Amino acid sequence: MSMFNPEDYVLSVLLAHNAAYWDVADLLKPHDFTGHRRELYAAIAGEVKEGRPADPMTLADLLGDELGMEAIDIAQNVVGTHANLKAYAAQVAKRSETGRVRDAGTRIAQCESYGEAQTILAAVRPEQASRIKSVEDGLSEMVETLQARFNAGAVSGVPTGVAGLDDLTGGWQPGSLIVLVGETSMGKSALALQSALAAAVYGKKHGKRVLYFSLEMTAGELTERAICNLADFPLRWLTHPLEAPDYAMDYVTRGSRMLKELPLLIDDQCGLTQDQIVSRATQLHMQQELCLIVVDYMHIQGRPRRNDVSELGGIATGHKNMSKVLGVPVIALHQLNRGPGQFGRVDRRPSLADIRASGEIAETANTVIAIYRSEVARKDFAPLHGTAEALILKQRQGRRDVRAWMGSKLANMRLESREAPEGYDETITPDIESAGPSTGNGYSGGGSSGVRSRGQSRPLSVVDGVR
Repeated sequence: MSMFNPEDYVLSVLLAHNAAYWDVADLLKPHDFTGHRRELYAAIAGEVKEGRPADPMTLADLLGDELGMEAIDIAQNVVGTHANLKAYAAQVAKRSETGRVRDAGTRIAQCESYGEAQTILAAVRPEQASRIKSVEDGLSEMVETLQARFNAGAVSGVPTGVAGLDDLTGGWQPGSLIVLVGETSMGKSALALQSALAAAVYGKKHGKRVLYFSLEMTAGELTERAICNLADFPLRWLTHPLEAPDYAMDYVTRGSRMLKELPLLIDDQCGLTQDQIVSRATQLHMQQELCLIVVDYMHIQGRPRRNDVSELGGIATGHKNMSKVLGVPVIALHQLNRGPGQFGRVDRRPSLADIRASGEIAETANTVIAIYRSEVARKDFAPLHGTAEALILKQRQGRRDVRAWMGSKLANMRLESREAPEGYDETITPDIESAGPSTGNGYSGGGSSGVRSRGQSRPLSVVDGVR
């Protein structure tokens, strides 16, 4: 038996020093070994994890005399030292990966589609051990990020699609999970789609793509909404074509051409599990970088226990890990936990406590944004009709409890940045009954008087029932 066989060298060290297993546990897996050595390594790992000794005699009792004799042979004839363990472990890992590459090449040659080949190739690369970083590493990353933000200007991340929201967030940041919440018909999906389209415009300039998991709507429905947003015409022209004006087709054609040029990918398979979403996103990211991932919605993802809210926290953690590993911002849509008028509130602007499985989701997310439209929540309150608010309930790297004002143009699937209405500013404050001049219904806007100027758009009427 050659003492220069890296697999035997690693096993000899582990048999002599069981604790050394933890030095290579993040680098080697049983499938990296060949023949009986695979079973020996798996047995050593299992015993060490259980806190039991892993010597040749115990392995013989566990695996049988034949493997026990092989363990004794390795222990007696191969002299390995702890100092060189990682170097030999790296050789084992490299040999294993090379073997998988060759095997993948053979299987790829027999594939009938590029998708099959991509799946095989994606499985070749082993998990990469995370590296413990020093403060110097952290400082270096900080300087690189700071320089990138300086070069990018006000919007250092991926544009949100709403100028006022860009002002408050700096854009969607790589590695961040953004949870977008709101009651039914507030405009969550409209804002998510608008963000996806803005990101696709950004991605086209930077050679990247956007991936939209549409678990509720079909690709055709999402495409209709995207065309309406881009060409700025009512969705009803597409859903009720006999009622559309003669010039409607000009808008449809223009919107279609604009959408066709954008690198937007849509996966509309319903009931996708977290593992399926991560797998598909990872494979597409390997082919060509993604700049944004949207999941619409979290709560209708496939999960074993549909009524277990703790699973929603696990799904949020999975999205957060995906965003961090791929370095891509992830927007995940989610429903609120409460119904109309719950808790006896007059003001129905959401809070973190209103989010279903709020504790885990709010803790995991980098940013939590709620969409609120007064005309849906409080039809008797006129001052804010025609407006929508993006309420920033949490933001790890920026201001919280502030809002971006938008003109709600949801008949055309659009939300347009606007300056704050009279009597309001960016700070989230409740609507209060006026003691002064009437607005026509006994209410006036609450909040402080400072108004930050942004690109203004005229508030427009909306069609209720559009999410």
